[in-house]
Amino acid sequence: MRLGQKIAALHKKNHLFQEALAEKMNVSRQAVSKWESEQSIPDIEKIVALSELFGNLTIQLTGCRKIMNKYATLYWLIAVLLYLGYSFITNDWERSWIIWPIAGILYGIIEKIISLCHNDIAAE
Repeated sequence: MRLGQKIAALHKKNHLFQEALAEKMNVSRQAVSKWESEQSIPDIEKIVALSELFGNLTIQLTGCRKIMNKYATLYWLIAVLLYLGYSFITNDWERSWIIWPIAGILYGIIEKIISLCHNDIAAE
């Protein structure tokens, strides 16, 4: 079950309308609707609040993974741009490979920090 489906199922199971859930989360009804239709995802604080409201840790874990995946795409795009930019500007293709192990190590560190900050279990 996807995050939007979980949110919809849990608020219906708890007999909450979108408006009531939105009020408890301090967001608009449209924001809740977008979460359920997966047009957007709640930020970390809202995911934690949802998991506390419904007592459902899987919402928190799924949400944190989705957010990390969103940032991972941007992170690796920047790494590729740095690699290509450095390689073309310096014309030093023999040494530019070092960007990849550094980027990989930094990514692992960032993922671990985010998972620890949000009481998530890091992907192994």
